[in-house]
This record gives sequence, C-alpha cells and structure tokens, in this order.
Amino acid sequence: MLLFRISCGISQKDCPRPRLPQTLASIKDPWRATSVSSRIHPEDSSPSANLDETFDWDQDPDRSQAVPSDVISEVSLLVSNAAGDRHFLGSTSGVLFAKLVRESVNLTGSTGSLKAQTFKDPYNATDTRVSSTAIVKSGSDALPPEEFARRLMHWYLLHDHLAYPFLLPSFLLSILERVYNEPSYYNENHFGAFAFDMVLPVATISVCKYNWQIPGAETHYIRAMTRIEDVFQAGSLESLQAILLVCQYRIGSSAQDTSTSMWHLVGIAVRTAYELGLHHESGYSIPSCLSGPELVLKIKEQEVRRRCYWSVFCMDRIVSISLGRPFAINLDNFDVDLPSSKHDDILDEGLFPQDREIGRTSVSAHIIEYRLLCGKIKGSLHGLRRSRYNTEHDILALRDGLSAELDRWWGRTPLLGLPIATEQDQPVPTFQSREWYEVLYHNAQLMLFRPSPMLANVSKDPRTLQQIFLSSKKSVNLYASLHRSKKINYSWVTLHSVFMAGLSYMYAVSRHLRERRRQLAIGAMLTSDPSTIEIVHDTRACSNVLVAVSERWNAFRNCHEVFDRLSDAVLEDSIKLQGAHLSMPIPQAMEVHVGHSDGVNRVAQPDTNLGHGGSAP
Repeated sequence: MLLFRISCGISQKDCPRPRLPQTLASIKDPWRATSVSSRIHPEDSSPSANLDETFDWDQDPDRSQAVPSDVISEVSLLVSNAAGDRHFLGSTSGVLFAKLVRESVNLTGSTGSLKAQTFKDPYNATDTRVSSTAIVKSGSDALPPEEFARRLMHWYLLHDHLAYPFLLPSFLLSILERVYNEPSYYNENHFGAFAFDMVLPVATISVCKYNWQIPGAETHYIRAMTRIEDVFQAGSLESLQAILLVCQYRIGSSAQDTSTSMWHLVGIAVRTAYELGLHHESGYSIPSCLSGPELVLKIKEQEVRRRCYWSVFCMDRIVSISLGRPFAINLDNFDVDLPSSKHDDILDEGLFPQDREIGRTSVSAHIIEYRLLCGKIKGSLHGLRRSRYNTEHDILALRDGLSAELDRWWGRTPLLGLPIATEQDQPVPTFQSREWYEVLYHNAQLMLFRPSPMLANVSKDPRTLQQIFLSSKKSVNLYASLHRSKKINYSWVTLHSVFMAGLSYMYAVSRHLRERRRQLAIGAMLTSDPSTIEIVHDTRACSNVLVAVSERWNAFRNCHEVFDRLSDAVLEDSIKLQGAHLSMPIPQAMEVHVGHSDGVNRVAQPDTNLGHGGSAP
C-alpha cells in the first residue's frame, strides 16, 4: 500500500508536522477532519515575530499608538487555514507585507478591533453530524443522472483539465460511457469509479458560479472517498492521479477545513512522482521500433506521465508561494520538457471539434511557464539573501531581468488563440479568458516589486511605488471584471490574491499620502495624487470581490471587513489632504517612468488586444 502503511512514531504533541495517517484520514472522511480552533496570530509565527528585524521601514512620526493587528492576522488566516495550518509563513505569503501596510495606514482612529473568527464547519454540529455512509448510497445506485454527469464531464474538460491535464480526455469519456452502459464497471473498477466520482465535484465547484441548480460537490466527493484505500493500494501512476484529483477538489472546495490536506498532499504527490521517475526526461523516450497502435499507446502513456509531473509541479508552486515556504521541487532536480502540441491529435481524441479549436496543450504549457517564472521570483527575491548578490544594484538588475522575462511571457499570450468574444449566455471557462492571464501578469509584477527580504528599502524608490500602484489597481479591477462576467475562480488561491492586491494598493496610496503630508518629502511618491473618487472606485471593486469570494469560505468572511477598515483610513487621509489645499506640484525628481530604458511602459496598459476588448475593467 503506497500511503496508508506510512506511520509516524512521534506523537502529535511532540512532532511539528501532523501524522500522515491523520492527514489521510481527513481526506477520506472530511467531517472528521481536525477543525481549526483559532487563527494564527503574528506573535505565534516565525516571520511576524521578526518583522522589525527583517524590514527597515520608516515609522510615522505622527503615530504614537499601536495599530490593530487585524491585517496581519487576516493574511495569516487566508494562507494558513487554506493550505497548511502550521507555524512558518514566509515572505510571499504576504504576512510580512501586511505589517508594512499596517504601519503605513493610520488606523488609530478606527472604532474597535475586529476579533479573529474561528473556522467552524457547517456540518460540525454534534446534533447534525452524520457519517459518509449516511449521506450517500454506495455502488451504482448512487450515480447521478447520465445527462447531468455528461454536462459536468464536458465542463471539466473545458475548464479544469486545461490547467491540470493529467488524465486523457479519451480515458475520462470512456469511463463515462462504461459507468452507465456496463453495470459491473462502477462496482469492480476502483480507479475508474474514483476518477469519475472526483471529476464530478471538481466540475461542480466550477459551474456553481453560473447558478446551475445542482447537488453539492460534497456528495460526489464522499462517494469517491469510499474507494480511496483501494486506489492507493495499487500504487503506480493511478495513485498519483488520485492525489492530484483530491488536490484539485481541495483548492476550490469551501465545505471543509483544508489545513491538513493541501500542504501535505502536495508533498506526498511530489515524492510519489520522484518514486515513479517522472522527473527525468530519459524516462519519456519512445522506442523507435514501435509503430501503429503500439506507438499510439506508448505516446499516450508517456505524455500522460509528463502531464502528471507538470501538474504536480504547478500544485507545488501554488501552495508553496501562497504559504511562503520552500518548494518541494527544485529546478536543479529535474529535466523534464514542457508538454508539446506535437501529438495533440492523439491526446485530444474524443473531444468535440469545437473543443479542439483552442490549442489545449499550448494553454497548459503557457500556465506552466508562468508557474516556473513565479518560482524564480520567489526564489530570487523572497528567499534567503545570497552571497552572489553583493549589492543592491545586483539585486535590482536581477529583478529587472525577471520583469523582462515576465513581459516576454505576456507577449506570447496572443499565440494561444483565446476567444475574443462569446455570446452572453455562453459561459467562458476561466483558463480561456484573456483577462485571467492579464491578472496573472499583474500579480507577478506585484510579487516582483513589493518589499521583500532581498529588497527591504524599495519603499523609497518612486519607480517601485508607481509599479505597485499601477499593477495593484489593474489587478483589483480585473478581478472585479472577472467576477461580473462569472469567470472568476472562487477558490482560496483567488481570495488570497485579491486580498494581497488590495493590500498592495493600500500600501502604495498610503505611502504617497504620507509623503505628501510631510513638510519635506524624503520618500517615494506617485507621479500624481490619486483622486478620492478614484480611491473609492478601486477599493469598492476590491471589497466587492472579497465579499463574493469569501462568502463561500466561512473562515474568511472577516477579510473584507479588515480591508474596508484600511480603505476607510486611506480615504480619510486623502480627504484631509484635499481639504488642506496642498496644491504644491510633485517634484520633478519624483516623476518616474515605469518601464525599460527604451521608454516602453510595460505595466500601465498591456496590449489592448489581449485584454477584454479594450473596455475599461
């Protein structure tokens, strides 16, 4: 048995990591998962305990009282409860940056301090708790109507499969046919039935934003968990695919606490991939002597293995960056080529012709390239200080090089052939939306330019501050547009990204307003004063998205209230600045141009043909 025989001889009290059987038990029966009893507060975690030593920021001379720690607590909650409720939260998690925002915004006049909310599972009440066997029937009697299952399977292939193509479309479609046409298949084929039952909840989470009147995803998920031991017993590639399906579900599911799953599940997936030898390109060779059906079968087998590895890689990057923890997959430890569209005709077998219009493999590879780049940004700027970067000039040159690489990634987006426009009643999958890739671009810019351990004093650089302002403004408004068009992913990853974009906006505006209040400006300022109406528009857009996404997460419903308090404080400063009639122009020294030395602005407005039809976000 691949996973269930792993044991831990150290008690939970003495071990800083949870016991693996407990982690797996929480996968099998979500209603018995350990609930989160409290938020992680900054004084309880390593990074926030050393914030004053990590960053060298200016203290506001006018502020004499300590400000509430709601902002830091909220960021800690977003990342810890969602992906791994343990001690260490690093730079990219946003906990350190939240401290900077808290120091920049004057919250001393705000009324009261918001109490941290404890996560409470809606199914956790003692008088209503039920076992999985009481919720769903077992066997083929529990299957949903065939037409309903077909719609969900089709949506999974259109949406979720683009980002994580670790199962062949032809395999999934064949399972669908056999489940409903062969009475014994569902009861006798453990992995096929498990994959079928897991695809349904993953797709259900995605389509719920279109107000489809369908049963909850938890019903399908619990039915799948009745087979998980049998699936893991088999080992091989199917065990890895099963873990990836669970990770897919856990990223978007809001019905339970995921703290004991994502961080450890991804780690198990990485080690399983290593055990299977998926990290060496030499393992993907195809013998030249093969031909005909044997060659086609070998191509499918090897390309599925390749896509499994890159799916694990993307999961590792998402979770590790959100938590600010070291990657489980190091770039020096693998040499696997990106998925190629060379064999798309074979791999896309079974799909409708209209579903093949977009280059599915090209989309997947483009997303992988973005995850690779984000990993470089985290490792270069948000990790430990390297001896090879002796001066700040070297680090800035490194940052500019990464920014140029990000520009090149964004410049390749038109080659994907994403749909330009669709009918209003025709939903567009998120991963086929141009706006989603533009959001990725600006989120990466924020990770590049916001303060980090490698560049602790960037707050004094006007170009950096302007970059943070432009990208955060664009990001929050793009998220608002995605929400209005029902193309946003209502996941904890999205919630964390929106909250961090909003904090970045607050940071840039509050830093600017602070310098404008000084008699003699000594820090960075924006090229112009953001108007009060502009601040209201941007903060309202961010708050609306936070409300919409956090409504699905009982643990995180407090985040929009924390953000609203921040925005109220910044608005108050903006109104005071206008009321004081400070009409002096911003000094010429503060006028900056964000972009390369050739004068190309790479942030303010990407190619309008890549956005949302040129309309305002």
